[in-house]
Amino acid sequence: MKPFVLVVLISVIAVAVGGHGPVPDLEFQGPPGSGEAHLAAGRGGEAILTWLAPVAGRRHVLRVAVRRGGVWSAPQTILESDSFFVNWADFPSLVALPSHQLSG
Repeated sequence: MKPFVLVVLISVIAVAVGGHGPVPDLEFQGPPGSGEAHLAAGRGGEAILTWLAPVAGRRHVLRVAVRRGGVWSAPQTILESDSFFVNWADFPSLVALPSHQLSG
């Protein structure tokens, strides 16, 4: 199985955080089998990526990474469960609140 690679080519993120001009590709590589990625703009201009990764059997883990200054943070686990409904049409997402907290 090939590793999960997300290349974001969407300029909406730059517009959402007040950017102007071309948007660089944001490449992120996760473990094999990962998917259902969602990218959101943070309040400070960072990119917030969420995705699901398989763990064992039917279990999956919801992960998040934040890109600041051109560098992705180490992925953090939000939740691990065997109750996720994993398919191409549904994806986990977070939004940045004015208090700089994240909400899902």
